Amino acid sequence: HERITYERLVHDYDKSKINKQALLIPLETEFTFQELINIEEKQDFIREMGFDFDIFGKRSVIIRSVPAEIGNENATEAFKAVVDQLNTNKNTDKHQLAKKAIFMMACKNSVKANKKLDIREIEALIGQLKLLDNPFTCPHGRPVALKLEKHDFEKMFKRIV
Repeated sequence: HERITYERLVHDYDKSKINKQALLIPLETEFTFQELINIEEKQDFIREMGFDFDIFGKRSVIIRSVPAEIGNENATEAFKAVVDQLNTNKNTDKHQLAKKAIFMMACKNSVKANKKLDIREIEALIGQLKLLDNPFTCPHGRPVALKLEKHDFEKMFKRIV
């Protein structure tokens, strides 16, 4: 799921067309004073990443829309991931900063290890994965799938030595 989200966001960003999804109920998120200064200074970049927002008061941001790939459930975490990248990569060029922010947004948005999926969701993810440029690893470089032979299973279950 992380690889799927990552590749879609990178593709959309490279074409300057990150699709946005307006939130039915805007989300209010608090930041430190320094983070808010960075948000204000880099608000054009954050908007290019697919977020519409307003600075509200001395410490808050109202998030009004998010990248469609992210959706409502992970909107706050994704926005904070972009802000974190702004704080930790101040001297990075815009394109590299965008790739790092997308990397973190995809991570925050992905299905986690303890999340149960039904068979339709699993099949949909596998179908989407097959269409990617690199379906073999997550953005961190870890394998997405492993091929195990019958011999491997027999060895794991101590049926053979």
